[in-house]
Amino acid sequence: MVLNLTSTTILSLLIAFFSAFLMFLVNIFLGNFLDVETFGKYSVIRNSIIFIPLVINLGISNSITIIHKKVNVFDYNWHFIFNRSFLISFFVCLLCCCCFSYFFNFSNIEFSLIFLINLFLGRIILANSIFRLSSNFILAQITRNLWRFIFLLLLILTFYLKVFDSNILMILILIFSSILIALFFVLYKENHLSNGKKVLSYENVLKYGFMFFLLGLCETFLSQLDKFLIGYDLGYSIVGNYSIISLIPLTTYNISASSIGLIIMPYIINNKKDFSLLKNVLIIIILIPVLIYMLLTFQGINITKLLFNIEFQSESWIQIDYKSLFLYSNFLGLLQYLQLIAYFLIGAFLNEKDIRNITFLNILIIILFFIFITNFSSINSINQYLIYFILIWKLRLIINFYYLFKNFFNTN
Repeated sequence: MVLNLTSTTILSLLIAFFSAFLMFLVNIFLGNFLDVETFGKYSVIRNSIIFIPLVINLGISNSITIIHKKVNVFDYNWHFIFNRSFLISFFVCLLCCCCFSYFFNFSNIEFSLIFLINLFLGRIILANSIFRLSSNFILAQITRNLWRFIFLLLLILTFYLKVFDSNILMILILIFSSILIALFFVLYKENHLSNGKKVLSYENVLKYGFMFFLLGLCETFLSQLDKFLIGYDLGYSIVGNYSIISLIPLTTYNISASSIGLIIMPYIINNKKDFSLLKNVLIIIILIPVLIYMLLTFQGINITKLLFNIEFQSESWIQIDYKSLFLYSNFLGLLQYLQLIAYFLIGAFLNEKDIRNITFLNILIIILFFIFITNFSSINSINQYLIYFILIWKLRLIINFYYLFKNFFNTN
């Protein structure tokens, strides 16, 4: 199989990969200079930064993309939609952050920074969609990930100037500063795009991509659920241990699946009837995680120990069965890899009815899981949580691939 990648595609992929690698370096840096409890608190906040900005836009970025397939969005006043979305996002973000703070007891200044970080990052993500629709794919990648680069630079600068303070407030201030600088750049670039005079109703825009938004929301929520639950139930120190142990497998699988989605999936969509292509793609999709799984199974713990300079006999690790925890994390990463591939395929191939059914089943799984762990299960170790997470991801994979295979056989 030969993929004729354009220079834009290659550069976009490199930016996305570089961005993920930057956050990988940031996490290693913080894992080495923060104590386990503070790193655990940072990990929980980092998960909120991944999840809440996607919630607050209510799927407007998805809807704009779908509408643009039918009409030219730039003939319409999309500025009005974005401004209306930002106003509504303010209240949705406030509600989300209040719930988040209720469970994790942040100080007033920490709460304020978390709120502003999520609100502004949500606005950056919204702008990212309009950059992609204007065919500024490289700019879209840069604007979405610029804050991460600035954050790393600020970390290095504060450390070099010896003003780095290993507490969560310092980390939040640096993240907020990074996102604020990125937001100014994004708004500057956004104002240079064409904006039409035709009227688009916010309510009509909202409904177009809302169902796929709910599916993506379930996807993101379940991918972040591990650290939320472990942090709330077992404490920041335990989630700090887990974040360190799981960083390499979860990051490696995520980068691999995202790269496949960006490069290979467009070729599948445009060549649905090419069975030779599908066969070769299937080989790639299977071979990559198998190689990663084997490498991490045999050397993952040693790599983690080297990168984080860990002494597993120290007080903060003595009660952790780190070998089992790494094996569970490695398998969970593998399942998340397959699930992300399935998510790309669902968006490409399934109709609205199937997406609605999968979304309903995902929501049902989340509800039943919470009913089970709050009423019928007593969890007293991190490994028990990992077993439950693995079962959830297995069940979701079965559901998703059932609908994908059903679609494949009905089509052919």
